[in-house]
Amino acid sequence: MLVSRVLTPSQAARAVDLDTIVLLFGIIVIAGVQQEGWSQRLFDLTAPLLQGSRTQAAIAFSTLSLMASNLFSNVPFVMLARAWVPTLSEPRLMWQLLALSSTLAGNLTLVGSVADLIVFEGARERVRVSFWEYVKVGLPATLLSLIVGVAVLVLEHAR
Repeated sequence: MLVSRVLTPSQAARAVDLDTIVLLFGIIVIAGVQQEGWSQRLFDLTAPLLQGSRTQAAIAFSTLSLMASNLFSNVPFVMLARAWVPTLSEPRLMWQLLALSSTLAGNLTLVGSVADLIVFEGARERVRVSFWEYVKVGLPATLLSLIVGVAVLVLEHAR
């Protein structure tokens, strides 16, 4: 676009979709993490926490998913964690917990989900919300819904 001279450099810069760039950056980081073996090292570090009782493993895996989804964004983290789930003691439960916790993680911070970034980017002309203003609402909403969701799944699998 810059070479064609159809758009000015500032017009071309405004046409760049930052949300897509953030998602792609997260995916590239995850690919590098996997290629360099850091994914396995992270799993090896957390594996002892995931081997306890059903409840302990569920809480640990959901907590890991919540934190990592906000570090890498939820889609790249799920791409990373999908290799771990089949190796865990209750894969069916862990798949459900991964879906639950990575989805709810998007409510914790603005960077937890690309969808959040898209919404707030679209609304920025009308509404300004700081990172910390978002966390003030997102933290209790996320934790409450995650605690209830994990409890329901653990109880459902106890039958």
